[in-house]
Amino acid sequence: MVKIIKCYKQNRLHKLNKYLKGYRKLEIKQVIELACLGKKSDGKMHGHQFRIKKVALAQVSETLLKKANVAAISKCKNFESLYNLIDKKRAYGFANLCIYDTALRIGFYRRIYPQKVYLHRGTKVGAKSLKLNTTNGCITMNELIKKSRAFNLLNPYQIEDLLCVCKKDLKVGRITGSMLRKCGIDSGC
Repeated sequence: MVKIIKCYKQNRLHKLNKYLKGYRKLEIKQVIELACLGKKSDGKMHGHQFRIKKVALAQVSETLLKKANVAAISKCKNFESLYNLIDKKRAYGFANLCIYDTALRIGFYRRIYPQKVYLHRGTKVGAKSLKLNTTNGCITMNELIKKSRAFNLLNPYQIEDLLCVCKKDLKVGRITGSMLRKCGIDSGC
């Protein structure tokens, strides 16, 4: 696990942080709109939301951009309350991954971060590969650290990304070609 986390930190983490920090350059309404529409701070579509119907993305964006919702988002004191607010405003087709991604983008702008790892399709596969309990929809840091102290090297949002992008490597328990390709390197870590 230590090797996988080190490889992730060396070759993938900077991309995640750069992408998320881009939202900090914008105004709150821009962040909400782009986050809901599945777009990066540069306006380009994020790969996670390509398959989501545009009408669902637009409906959530329109709902969250209402004055009362912008105010509620601005008052969220932690990531969980932000996530729950977005979850309550979801539209049909705007599933857990959309909710998490939207909350993470807005949360990064607001500097409020997840304190646990939220599970969706990809992260659930990675978590199951590590034989973690996935029935609660999230995993605490304590649960992860019991599995490997190496998880202390990452924050929950980074672990969410690692569980998703490295799910095949976690299944086999070692660095494989899939990890290397996703990390953007050609040889072992």
